[in-house]
Amino acid sequence: MSAEHDATIPPAGPAKDATQTDSPQSPVGEAALADLINRVEAVFREGLKALGAQSKPLIDNAEDQLEAAQKAVSDQVRNRPLTATAMALGVGVVIGLLLSTGRRR
Repeated sequence: MSAEHDATIPPAGPAKDATQTDSPQSPVGEAALADLINRVEAVFREGLKALGAQSKPLIDNAEDQLEAAQKAVSDQVRNRPLTATAMALGVGVVIGLLLSTGRRR
């Protein structure tokens, strides 16, 4: 027999079926598990980096819209303080009614 042919012969011992694997306590099983964990961690980190890069423009857009809305509200309150006060009072009354209705049940 040649040396190449000997390398493909499985070692003597009980045969394993397709469902049996190395136990996690064996050095081979621990190494394979550690390698799998490292690969999953690397994929997870790459996914997070990609998600961060994709979400950056959305976050910037949301910040711009929030600043514009804040400026618009501030301008309206300065221009019409009584109307703004009445609206805030009305919103407070509605929220209070909704909350008190839930307690009566």
